[in-house]
Amino acid sequence: MNESLVNKLFEYLDARRGRSTISDNLRGWLEMESDSAKRRECLKVWLETVGAGHSKEGGEFLSTPEVATFMAKLGAQGEGASVLDPACGVGLLLSLVSEELSATTIHGVDVNGQVADMAELLLPSTAQVFHGNCLYDSLPLQKCYDLIISEPPFAFRLRKPFAAPGSDEIFNDTSDALLAWSSSKLSPTGRAVFLLSASCIGTRGEKLWKSLGAAGLNLRALIHVPSGHLKATAIESYIAVADRSHHETIFTAQYGSDEALQRQILTHYQSHQPGKHPAQGRLVSPSNFRGFKVLAAGERLHEMAKRKGLKPVPMRQLILEHHVLKGSEAAVVDGANDLYLPLAGVGNAVLHPDSLTAKSSKAVRLVINSELADARFLTAALNDDLGRLFLDTVTLPSAVVRQINLEMLLGADFYLPAIDVQKQALDTISRVSALRAELDEIESGVWAHPAKIDKELQQLRRVNHEDTLENWLEGLPFPLASILWRYRACNGSTKDKNEILLHFFEALAEFWATIYLSAAKSDREFWADHVNALATTVERGKLSFDMATFGLWKCVIEFLSGKFRKLLNDDADRCTSLFRTQSRDVLEMLFDRRLLTILQTSNSIRNNHAHGGVSGVREIETAHAQLMDLVQTCRSVMGMSWERYELVQPGECRIVGGMCGYKVRRVMGTRTPFATVERKTIEGMEDGKLHLLDPDGERALELLAFIRVMPSPRTEANACYFYNRRQASNQKFVSYHFEADSEVEEFYADTLAALEGMKPFGSST
Repeated sequence: MNESLVNKLFEYLDARRGRSTISDNLRGWLEMESDSAKRRECLKVWLETVGAGHSKEGGEFLSTPEVATFMAKLGAQGEGASVLDPACGVGLLLSLVSEELSATTIHGVDVNGQVADMAELLLPSTAQVFHGNCLYDSLPLQKCYDLIISEPPFAFRLRKPFAAPGSDEIFNDTSDALLAWSSSKLSPTGRAVFLLSASCIGTRGEKLWKSLGAAGLNLRALIHVPSGHLKATAIESYIAVADRSHHETIFTAQYGSDEALQRQILTHYQSHQPGKHPAQGRLVSPSNFRGFKVLAAGERLHEMAKRKGLKPVPMRQLILEHHVLKGSEAAVVDGANDLYLPLAGVGNAVLHPDSLTAKSSKAVRLVINSELADARFLTAALNDDLGRLFLDTVTLPSAVVRQINLEMLLGADFYLPAIDVQKQALDTISRVSALRAELDEIESGVWAHPAKIDKELQQLRRVNHEDTLENWLEGLPFPLASILWRYRACNGSTKDKNEILLHFFEALAEFWATIYLSAAKSDREFWADHVNALATTVERGKLSFDMATFGLWKCVIEFLSGKFRKLLNDDADRCTSLFRTQSRDVLEMLFDRRLLTILQTSNSIRNNHAHGGVSGVREIETAHAQLMDLVQTCRSVMGMSWERYELVQPGECRIVGGMCGYKVRRVMGTRTPFATVERKTIEGMEDGKLHLLDPDGERALELLAFIRVMPSPRTEANACYFYNRRQASNQKFVSYHFEADSEVEEFYADTLAALEGMKPFGSST
């Protein structure tokens, strides 16, 4: 982003604060430049700052500049001397298209005269923008155009129904009506490119495609735009392309902000060929296409099941009977091998109707074939990552709330091990539960008879056959595991061990906050929605990113954790996109409320003991016991989840068919040198930077440069360093595990960029 232009914009807005409307401010801002290309840059800066996020601005903007740029490139895939945008708004899309296509005739239409006037500021002098409604008004348009491209407003009802030309269909929705209207305005070789809401997949879409077909226009492509890429709404959408050529199959892909991915999509679209990965392109039958998310979930489901060694089992064989329940009807006779599945919302499968979380929502009772599955195992399987993928494949497209289609469910295949393996797994879980109950009994016995605990100690020695902490450490990211390993190897006093554990929790806070900030900044719209409030919260706590403290990182986590939990509940797809993982278990670990309790408690211990002067032996021992309890709680929160979210450093890369094949260093566990493994992604990773990567995913989350794993300056041994503070023009980093070279003070451009990126919009300091 042009920082000088950003500062200039906020100076301009400060000078006009409270005196003008948004439209007046925007027009004045654009008129400060005389060149249309410079005005377009001004508009982009406006959209990326003032207009970023999902706050409505008079309905003038819909997509982000990146989506509009991609649509312009997609629309330019073909010849064309004339282009029309029948709902052009302020003209960003039309301006981008006119540049990509080198069209000689550029026409735009908008119902808002003030907005239409602004559009003319962005367009070449040869362009014309008309004020009116092309569905009803007589406008001086050409008879036909080579390209009609638009981002009409979503869910905007017409003041009167529109009868589609060449068919009997009647439309009440603006975007559908405009696309239907366009079918009679395209040249024989022309094409229409429209951004539509995801409800174009389903019954509404069937009506629209039928109307286009009657007018001689056929669907060529539907490119999925995930939630988070549109303004004033959090819904997903599709870029639809239609032309007059015949297509046995339609092309589908998934838009992403990575330019390499966009090039792959355009290449495969032009050649009408599939890519190596679903996001790069697939060819699908129009009659069987139920949305990109269903398609991609199906492929991931098959791959995951194959890795797990599971075989497909037809649900019609697995389910002997099914009974749909509603509300009070959930109180039914419960069979020996039944389970209950909510058909709406995000509730889990359960074994008993009383466990259904939303009694008013529709659910189904499934009677399971005991020769193929144990209902207890199947219930757990439906609630894990593989089961969630399966349910994604039988979910109705475009529904705001998840709606499982029962017929799709019954017609699908699920993946299960053999019945004897299921029973072995259930027996293992039963033993774990018994062991947990025994440990609970020991704990109760200690509190019941604290003066007589010999019996409990003997029982604990019998249960605790071996210390598995070391095994757990090998599954942690190296920045955390290395500190706990130092604690493990420490031969010093209890006070020394406490210092190491306090460093661990401080590092944990910075590591977790870095993940949160990296994910938040990976989605510019999400970041724009929250950066100013975060900055205010940090400032109110008298904290600063210039001086990184335990309190700062805790403040960041406290602020963002609630935002992320809400996003996971409201828009799980966008949340998985932010963190680049499909694993619900990983996300639930990252947002676990116990984490805040751990950090708050450890910070309190730190303040009470580390900063409280000389402590007695009893206080030191008490603090140590408290800190070790917190480590065990950490273990409970994390478990083995990091196996699904590896910390890696990319190295050598080979690109084959648009897929990036990396050799990455797996920065996990306690020991160096790190193991090198192969991973594939559809987006590039910067060499040497730390990334979090789901081994089953296709994108990696690049971490902000607050944490560095690198050779220490003096010894060249691998060490982990955490950002500590700005030091004049340099930055100071500290290591909590590498005593030989525990501090580094240098200038790191990427860390400086990360620090500058924490500033709120409009801040120049």
